[in-house]
Amino acid sequence: MHRLKFANVVKGLALGAAALAMVMSSPKEALAAELETNIVISTGGDGKKLHDEMYSTYTVLDSGDYVEIIASEGIKGIYVVWNKPVKEWSLKSGAGEMICGKDGFIHEYVELDGQTKSVRITSQSNGMELSEVYACGAGELPENFQNWQKPCENADIMIFPAHADDEILFFGGIMPTYIDKGARVQVVYMTQFWDTTSIREHEKLDGLWVSGVRNYPVNPEFTDLYSETLEGAKSQYDSEAITEYMVENIRRFKPSVVVAHDFKGEYGHGYHMLTADCLSKAVELTGKSTEYTESATKYGVWDVPKTYIHLYEKNQITLNLRTPIKSMGNKTALEIAKAAYKMHWSQQWTWYFVDDGLDEDGKPNDYKYSCAKFGLYRTTVGADTGNDMLENVRLYADIEAENKKLAEEEASKQALEEQKKIEEESKRVKESEQAKVAEENAKAKADKDVGNMIKICIAIIILIVSALLLVHILTGRRVRRAVRRRRNNRQ
Repeated sequence: MHRLKFANVVKGLALGAAALAMVMSSPKEALAAELETNIVISTGGDGKKLHDEMYSTYTVLDSGDYVEIIASEGIKGIYVVWNKPVKEWSLKSGAGEMICGKDGFIHEYVELDGQTKSVRITSQSNGMELSEVYACGAGELPENFQNWQKPCENADIMIFPAHADDEILFFGGIMPTYIDKGARVQVVYMTQFWDTTSIREHEKLDGLWVSGVRNYPVNPEFTDLYSETLEGAKSQYDSEAITEYMVENIRRFKPSVVVAHDFKGEYGHGYHMLTADCLSKAVELTGKSTEYTESATKYGVWDVPKTYIHLYEKNQITLNLRTPIKSMGNKTALEIAKAAYKMHWSQQWTWYFVDDGLDEDGKPNDYKYSCAKFGLYRTTVGADTGNDMLENVRLYADIEAENKKLAEEEASKQALEEQKKIEEESKRVKESEQAKVAEENAKAKADKDVGNMIKICIAIIILIVSALLLVHILTGRRVRRAVRRRRNNRQ
């Protein structure tokens, strides 16, 4: 049986050093403690089986059934593992109730406020299978708590593994190598195992988590069937449906780089051959709006810049998987891939193993299926000159950062222009107001001058009238005197 405890040990080997390195290099939040809990199942039964570190045991919950988790201290987060495709479920705590499971994660972490000591998980549907429940306190999450993010909006690298464990065996060095460089890696599986060996769905997630992947993978409806030839695989699968699935996901994630299996099926697996064959067709169709029109309408078209095929002999590159990766505890990509493959516990009985085709001295060995060798099958950006899948393409993060910077500069420029306009308008208004005041002052002065002139004119008129009146009076007196003198003389 696949035990979580075993997975935790391996994860500790692969990732513990990374945590230690980060702790030593900068202040780091303390590791959160996994809390001791008492688990009560509403339908009865032993709650310990939900904490037994085994994927193979579970409790069936119908709609309205619940599981209550009680801890001795505040719960900062709940980590839940479901044993089949999950539907919505509710989580009730002292802070209220929330609906979870919307993203379909079978391994889901839900963060809480750390205040409540008990939470309740309630099924919203019949037949939900709850496998494990863990609680933690405040601090950095324990390594076995997988806090998945949604699939990428845009992927720098997209990998199409045919089965669970192929992503590690044949592409395992790609993920840590390029995640360390800031690339967004999206895994799109070509097989689901719910109707065959369901534990492999858990192994997918455990292996990806150790590899450094944090964006949840995409899973198809195609089931696991074995064949040893391309024609055999074509008789088992609908090639058209597989091609359409690939086209849709390429258009959805718009990857700069797409990677798929060896045309020869590595060790001769017919389905590996078929996925490579279908991808070679898909990359010629993704940029045409007339092909698979439903996904073209939904996501738009996308012409993949670079397409790599595992072990393809033309335009071949060999990845360096033996350089220590500082962000991953100075483990090499090869060491991380080997640790990730151990997460595929159900496959450890097989002869398959992870290798880069080199011995301990770095000399070629006789391993035929190196996870370091890929050929550039198709390119729209030119040939490779070095051993780098991202040569001639830019990371989405860099493009977004540049666009953000340009947008900020444009916003700053517009703000300055707007400020300049405001200042110019303010100056214009001020000058207009000053001109208006000056005009009013001039008018007032003119009005005052006119008033003074009128007053002067009136004064002059009054003086003239007064003078005339005085002359009239004086003249009248002289006349009267003269008249009196003439009268007197006559007498």
